[in-house]
Amino acid sequence: MMISGQVNFGHDLGGFVTETTPELITRWTQWGAVNPLMRNHSMKSAAEREPWRYSDDYFFAMRELAWFRYKLMPYLYTFAWSAHQDGIPMNAPTVFYFHQQDPQTF
Repeated sequence: MMISGQVNFGHDLGGFVTETTPELITRWTQWGAVNPLMRNHSMKSAAEREPWRYSDDYFFAMRELAWFRYKLMPYLYTFAWSAHQDGIPMNAPTVFYFHQQDPQTF
């Protein structure tokens, strides 16, 4: 997505339509925590995605990831501002930054 020039990126944690498992949604939350847009929802006919609907192990893991994301907010805000000002995607591929130093970068 980022190489296409979209400056913001996100996805539906756990999937929007299909069912999910506690491990899958926890892993997906790990990925979502470091993305510009982190949201946890689904369509009405799919299983609920709220962290408190899972066992304590998964709930506490997802809660810690939410706290981790809050710690990243100053960085996410800075990258969002840069994306607004310069059009550089928030999750830019490494080639955006290192193409001149390393032609093998992708």
